Amino acid sequence: MKSRLLFTLLLTIALAVPTAIYQHLHKPALLPPVVVVVKTAIEHQHSTTHRIGVYEKFEGKPKQNYGEVGHCSSVAVGPHALLTAQHCFHKSNLIRLDNDKQPTVIEAALIDGNDHVIYLVKHDFTTWSEIDQRALVAKESVHFWGAPGDNSDVYRTGYFAGLGSEDDIDARFVFQKFILPVFGGDSGSGIFDENGKVVAVVSMADKSANELSEPLQFTDSQLDVATSE
Repeated sequence: MKSRLLFTLLLTIALAVPTAIYQHLHKPALLPPVVVVVKTAIEHQHSTTHRIGVYEKFEGKPKQNYGEVGHCSSVAVGPHALLTAQHCFHKSNLIRLDNDKQPTVIEAALIDGNDHVIYLVKHDFTTWSEIDQRALVAKESVHFWGAPGDNSDVYRTGYFAGLGSEDDIDARFVFQKFILPVFGGDSGSGIFDENGKVVAVVSMADKSANELSEPLQFTDSQLDVATSE
């Protein structure tokens, strides 16, 4: 009787051990952790800035013959909206966005009268920045990316110096003065504050090549149109 019980016990152990080993070796594989790529604030701001080629019709050529005659900078401020300097564009409803091979169509323009324009374009932006038309505080830090000369994505930092006029430009206008170096091709760049909001747009330079711009003055209805789907 004892020998029979002992045999049964040994048989049970013999069958259980391989099963345990099998279960251990064939555990369901753990899924790899889900990696969520989150852009930092500075990366987000950078991703909303764009070089834009200025297109105009070649004189004496058919209407379909357009070409890039210069470039400016801009910042996306809505799913189909680009904020830039109004003086960058004159005759055409076409721009070349970044390095796109085909031009982008400008469908409408929202103008604030201070050398700023929000173009509604036939393009879908996945990231954009928010406009903040608040009064700036002296010495607050700002930064931007621009496309000076033949370059692009050139990052610069500086600060807001205050409001004032420039006799050599037009003493009737009050400008936002920045200690912030700018160059041809930077026009239209969005100037960001430390909260990542667009608080100004590159427009012109003083004698020291520092930024001068008039305050942003879009209406609430214009901003609503710019940020609508």
